[in-house]
Amino acid sequence: MRLDKYLAETAQCTRSEAKAMLSKGRVQVNGAVCKKGDTQLKESDTVAVDGRALSYQQFVYIMLNKPEGVVSASTDKRDTTVVDLVGDAYPRRQLFPAGRLDKTSTGFVLLTDDGTFAHDILAPKRHVSKTYTVVLDTPLTEQMRTGFAAGVTLADGTALSPAEVTALSAD
Repeated sequence: MRLDKYLAETAQCTRSEAKAMLSKGRVQVNGAVCKKGDTQLKESDTVAVDGRALSYQQFVYIMLNKPEGVVSASTDKRDTTVVDLVGDAYPRRQLFPAGRLDKTSTGFVLLTDDGTFAHDILAPKRHVSKTYTVVLDTPLTEQMRTGFAAGVTLADGTALSPAEVTALSAD
């Protein structure tokens, strides 16, 4: 990878800002000042800016506890999204939620920029199990368990996969 690209990704700056750091002698490669943005880095090279070591991370994975009222989306014109909650912490990353929770739901959402990994954990044929805790306004019946075990069809015709339902407590 070129040094200027590496700097832009690891120092969270633009390529022109990276070139400015290089021209001012603020960048060291393997302990020596380097001013050439087109320098090709090897995996074993160490890079530092102003003496602070940088570390390249190909993908980002963030475990987020989604609060109620936030939508599981990258962008939304009306509501706050799970990506909005991360703010500017990863400005050069195209983060998206790998999975969904309803706006009124709370719980774990994975944010990433690794599309292959997200596909692998979400693809129905991969059978990655998920656990949800739900509060019901009526007691869980055997008929409900049987219905979920067979797979529920929503009012809009969407067929959901079979699910195992277990009562955590009897209120």
